[in-house]
Amino acid sequence: PAVLLLTKICDALDHCTVITSSSGPIPVGSDVNYFGPLLEARTTSSILVTTPEGDTAEGHCSVSYKSGEGTCTITAGSGALAGLHANLKVSSDFSNPAYPEGVFTWEGPYHFEP
Repeated sequence: PAVLLLTKICDALDHCTVITSSSGPIPVGSDVNYFGPLLEARTTSSILVTTPEGDTAEGHCSVSYKSGEGTCTITAGSGALAGLHANLKVSSDFSNPAYPEGVFTWEGPYHFEP
């Protein structure tokens, strides 16, 4: 299967921006918005990904604030992302001095359903 691999940085609990996209259909510059609930220990949140071209993907993430790890699933999309399905592992790296707020990686298989 095809693999989606991207990294993103977050400027708020409910908003992140894709900074690298080495494989998959979500390009650099895409916004990821989280709609909660943003709980004390983790987020279990519906998400909306919007590309710079205005294509969208919808899904759900569950990520621990303590470990910075979790999962995201994408189950629908529009435009160039119509029919997108992905099962993504979330990991984080807080060691990059350029991004002290953390760099978050999404990696996992994806496919398009008609």
